Amino acid sequence: MSERSEITRELSRMVERRLANKTPYWVSECRLNIRENDSAIVDYVSFTPSWGHGSEVSAAELGRFDFYEIKSCMADFTSGHGLNFEGDTNILVCERELADELCRRRMFPASCDKVLCPNKSRSALITAYEPNPGGRQSSRRSYPASHLLLCMMSRMESYGAAVVE
Repeated sequence: MSERSEITRELSRMVERRLANKTPYWVSECRLNIRENDSAIVDYVSFTPSWGHGSEVSAAELGRFDFYEIKSCMADFTSGHGLNFEGDTNILVCERELADELCRRRMFPASCDKVLCPNKSRSALITAYEPNPGGRQSSRRSYPASHLLLCMMSRMESYGAAVVE
């Protein structure tokens, strides 16, 4: 079990580095319904505003939410926990061996847009598979931007983070 948790920790660090380079708006362990203790939790949620649409309101409403789920092994993948792919872009992060096995067995979730794996030097995550070639026809997001932003803010509050002007 320690190997499984170490793999999860390492993949998590890689996701955090990736997100820190892409957007300042991200959280880990984001609960999709902040009022329910047993609601779905996404390993990482990031938000990228859609600047250039004329207003801050548009930037928020038209922004993109990326959901990242980390799986350390097949047992983790098939555990029934996680795989909450309800974002605009849904990304599975795992070791290359697991990604190859999922591909071979045709087990990628229908809502998975990308599969990221560590590169050979384990210094970054690279795209290993794009299970939905040609891209999605539309977002799978079922929650409005305001709800997801509230969920993210609630998680930030639990970190003790403060909004700075």
